[in-house]
Amino acid sequence: MWVTRTLKQSGGRSSAELARNRLFLHEGKLRVDPSFPELFSISGAKALVGPSVKCAAKARLVMAAITVAVGLASCSRPVELPDYGVVPPFQMVDFNGHSFEGSRLAGKVWIADFIYTNCPAECPLMSAKMHKVAKQVDGMADVQIVSFSVDPERDTPAALLQFARRYGGPIPQWTFLTGSPETVHQLAYTTFHVGDVLGKISHSTKFVLVDKRGHLRGYYSSLGQDDIPRLLQDLSSLRRQSAS
Repeated sequence: MWVTRTLKQSGGRSSAELARNRLFLHEGKLRVDPSFPELFSISGAKALVGPSVKCAAKARLVMAAITVAVGLASCSRPVELPDYGVVPPFQMVDFNGHSFEGSRLAGKVWIADFIYTNCPAECPLMSAKMHKVAKQVDGMADVQIVSFSVDPERDTPAALLQFARRYGGPIPQWTFLTGSPETVHQLAYTTFHVGDVLGKISHSTKFVLVDKRGHLRGYYSSLGQDDIPRLLQDLSSLRRQSAS
């Protein structure tokens, strides 16, 4: 099944002198006649009107399909996320007063934020947004959300539980933790770089994405419009990666 095309006029040659290039469909693929002596550019080709019009149409469909397939393949390539360091082992207390070991998060992709229950403005907004994220990841056994308190002196387990209930938590995939000032300082200041408890209480409004190996892989604004979809997309990418 042949499709006859002529190259664009170039180099001062007349159309009669232009070489003909023959394309053919073989096993569903568009191929070039190997006997043709010159390079052939699809973008510089013009289809002839003749008996092979139907074949030319089929060839165009094949080329369109190839273009779409290449485009989809490039779009599906995973984006390599940066690595901001590893979360060290830690031990804290959850909203029920139970001990929580950081090792429980091994093999899971998790999202962290740092809040405190007496926060007047940002923390309620952050927790409301995190509730929406929690609904998006509901049922994903390899995903966890962790809210760390940066006010360990006042944020008792009971206070955390009361706060969590106002924003749709706690649930199996979303836990709330408190601990000693030293532990909170190590995590918030030294590891995540989003706040501190020594001197004065401070915290960022960022959500932080952590991979299955405990490495920090991304920071996302909890108050912006575009960062949450990007967070969920990156989370999906990390879920496909091995924990080894």
